[in-house]
Amino acid sequence: MIRRKRQLLSIVLVGIMMLASFPFFVFAEDVGLDIQQNVETGAEAPEKEETEGEIPEEPESEPETFAAASEEEVPTPEELGYEFDAGKREITKYTGTETEIVIPSEFKVNGEVIPVESIGTDAFSSCTTLNKVTLNEGLKTIGVGAFQGTAIEEIDIPGSVEIIDEKAFYSCVNLKEATLNEGLKTIGNGTFQGTAIKEIDIPGSVESIREKAFYSCINLKEVILNEGLKTISRLAFGSTAVEEIDIPGSIGSIDTSAFYSCTSLKEVTLHEGLKTIGYGAFQGVAIEEIDIPSTIEKIGSKIFDKAKIQKITVLNKKENIDIAEDAFPAEIEVVYKEDEVEPGKP
Repeated sequence: MIRRKRQLLSIVLVGIMMLASFPFFVFAEDVGLDIQQNVETGAEAPEKEETEGEIPEEPESEPETFAAASEEEVPTPEELGYEFDAGKREITKYTGTETEIVIPSEFKVNGEVIPVESIGTDAFSSCTTLNKVTLNEGLKTIGVGAFQGTAIEEIDIPGSVEIIDEKAFYSCVNLKEATLNEGLKTIGNGTFQGTAIKEIDIPGSVESIREKAFYSCINLKEVILNEGLKTISRLAFGSTAVEEIDIPGSIGSIDTSAFYSCTSLKEVTLHEGLKTIGYGAFQGVAIEEIDIPSTIEKIGSKIFDKAKIQKITVLNKKENIDIAEDAFPAEIEVVYKEDEVEPGKP
């Protein structure tokens, strides 16, 4: 009787042990492990190595998250304090108070991303404490009076800008440095008038320097004009501190009073290609001698009035030139050359 009870108890215990181990074997199969256990010794088989195919994959939703974040980085005009005309792609007004700003390359308007291509009339003219501006590549036009009267100290005009319009930086009295890049075509009337610029390099892509573009820049000593420029307009460099100027052969016309009252201007080089010198173009300058190239066709009145000029050599026949009666001071020696001679050589 006792023996039979022991056998029955053994069977029950074995059953309990089998039931207890069942979840473990299921788990082992689920995770890809091959476990063999010797009930008698308690030894376990080594774990099976994981393969690359069994490494859990990264969620596929993450790239979508980054794309969404990238779109959110494009600001709306209102977020940065701008008024923006999406149709013209133009900033029309800045209402913020920052002293340093970066002009955005694009805005999001009604869910659509619109590039910024223009800064409109007087857009920043009321920002008298604005001292630093970074312009975006892609900007095409800087409008009339856009930064007039601001406290900007330097400006780099990107090559995408084709037009700097009238008085864009007029009376920016703290503006000491302006960098103009290849691609610019027009420097408008009074663009840098009254600024503190000390030197300027006009890229060859510029075709016209309009009236008073650098007028009364009293600190402007060095001006570099590159081949490609066609016209220097009225008073463009009047009342500056420029000391010497080399007029490239691409320039056909030096307009009225272009270098008026440049009292420090001691050296002027004119190249073949120049056709017209306008009224009072070099009035009040400090040069003593000058050669006028053989291509000259017209010379206006008083071009060297009140200047220190002592000798003028014209490398063309007098009868081929339309010369105003009072073009040269009466007391000045004027020599006309009938033979073609290189400018600068007698």
